[in-house]
Amino acid sequence: MDMMISEVKVAPNFDVEEALKKTYPGVFEEGLGRCIKEEVTLQLMPNVRPVFCRSRPVPHAALEAVNAELNRLEQMGVITPVNHIEWAAPIVCVKKQNGKLRVCADFSTGLNKALQSFDYPLPMPEDIFALLNGGTIFSQIDLSDAYLQLELSKE
Repeated sequence: MDMMISEVKVAPNFDVEEALKKTYPGVFEEGLGRCIKEEVTLQLMPNVRPVFCRSRPVPHAALEAVNAELNRLEQMGVITPVNHIEWAAPIVCVKKQNGKLRVCADFSTGLNKALQSFDYPLPMPEDIFALLNGGTIFSQIDLSDAYLQLELSKE
């Protein structure tokens, strides 16, 4: 797809960020936000059995950073210690560009296969670009810990 930009207009000296902070102060608060529109419910396939997968070894050099990240997630209320659980997935640690550690769960070990699939057709890039045609203001958003802001239902 070939595209050419013929003109870029810069908005007048108006501090959009400050205006947004005044209008929506809760969005700019420190700490982890919470998506309050609705809870996420994971729909399991019928008659599926829980999968408990043992933890994988963490490299000794990364142990301190992993523990610090797990403590941070616990302090934010993202994870909670439990005594007994039927489902368990090992963690995978990935070093981010900023040098910090991202701790992820490897749900390919069982949960992914047990979930019902809800396919949603994604729009084609060409269709999105057509919708943007004539637009005058464009923005970019970076959601820190975006998935951690979604709450799972108790089910």
